[in-house]
Amino acid sequence: LDLDRFKSINDTMGHPFGDALLAAVGRRLREGLGPGEAIARLGGDEFAVLHQAPAEGWSPEPMGRQILKLFDRPFAVGPAEIALNTSIGVRVHDPLSHDGPDELLRDADLALYRAKAEGRGCLSVFESTMNQRAARRLALEQALRSAVAHGELSLAFQPFAELSTGRIVGMEALM
Repeated sequence: LDLDRFKSINDTMGHPFGDALLAAVGRRLREGLGPGEAIARLGGDEFAVLHQAPAEGWSPEPMGRQILKLFDRPFAVGPAEIALNTSIGVRVHDPLSHDGPDELLRDADLALYRAKAEGRGCLSVFESTMNQRAARRLALEQALRSAVAHGELSLAFQPFAELSTGRIVGMEALM
């Protein structure tokens, strides 16, 4: 999980305040989740919750809603109260896969980015298509960087004309 808009709080209130807020979030997660969950701060404003789920019939959505509900109340940091949301990315481990912790965290991150794109303060569960989309996006970005570096792109302007007068009223740039 990643705290939504934490950077603006850190920038406005200062890093010591941000650190105290992170500690308050960690305490609330520890108090609000069961003894079977391991909670860790991965860095910055990102936390991980490891849940050992029963093999059959378990769904991450109820636990995700439970975590989101922990953010309903503001966090007390000194005399201040700060309202905060979180976005959650979930990766359910398939016992038949050979995925290690790095792959699980990578996939949870992809789900987290989708949750943030869907408006923040929500939960997204990893799907294999997310990995394929991320790989395509990276390949496209690399191809565009290469094209720019090798002068393989050219710019053209296409005018928009008013049909009745032939007057140019706008333009689009094409690459």
